[in-house]
Amino acid sequence: MPAWRPYRSRAPRAAERPGSTIDRSIRPRICYAAGVADSTPNPRTGVLTGVRRRAELLAALAQVFRERGYEGATLTELAAATGLGKASLYHHFPGGKAEMADALIRDAVAQARARAFAHLQGPEPAAQRLQRFVSGFGDYLQAANGPCLLGVLAMGSARQVHGELLAAQFGEWRDALAALFEEAGQKPKRAGRSAAEVLDTLYGAQMTAALLDDPKHFGRSLKRLARRLDKTLG
Repeated sequence: MPAWRPYRSRAPRAAERPGSTIDRSIRPRICYAAGVADSTPNPRTGVLTGVRRRAELLAALAQVFRERGYEGATLTELAAATGLGKASLYHHFPGGKAEMADALIRDAVAQARARAFAHLQGPEPAAQRLQRFVSGFGDYLQAANGPCLLGVLAMGSARQVHGELLAAQFGEWRDALAALFEEAGQKPKRAGRSAAEVLDTLYGAQMTAALLDDPKHFGRSLKRLARRLDKTLG
């Protein structure tokens, strides 16, 4: 599997540090026009719409959050990355950075589910589904070209707004893995520990890859995890 590049968050410059607290009253509203196939700007507002453009915007925003962290990602940088002015960016995300983070979390969850966690279901033996899941998680990060954005946002002040969403999602993933370990014959408590160990490996390896600045570290960790699971359940 090709190695992805672990992003290292850069601390914001003094002039860029946010001076206000996060507004907890924000309720995310996604304002993209669904079902539009092109990326033609609205002649009145100059705002680009469409399903394709939505994916492009989220990818650009995600890269800034990975590189700068939630605190360090300024609206100026986010607007520049998307190619939009600040007013146009606010048109898409009236709730500002909090709404952007919400959209990115939900998009990352959908991508992880499609590429990795969906493999936990199916008619194949539990051991085979786990191997497909591990491989799929590597594909998920490769497609994202960086670490899982949920892990990035969980380490910063985004938790003040999105902590419940992040915790609930990781709890759901842990429970799905535990159910598969139970299906493979483990008792419930042991299955829960096995599920937590898998998530520890997947997310701990991303952190270690960033700390070592070694893009290949995660791939090696995946291979070791696959071998360990094969030995445990084989």
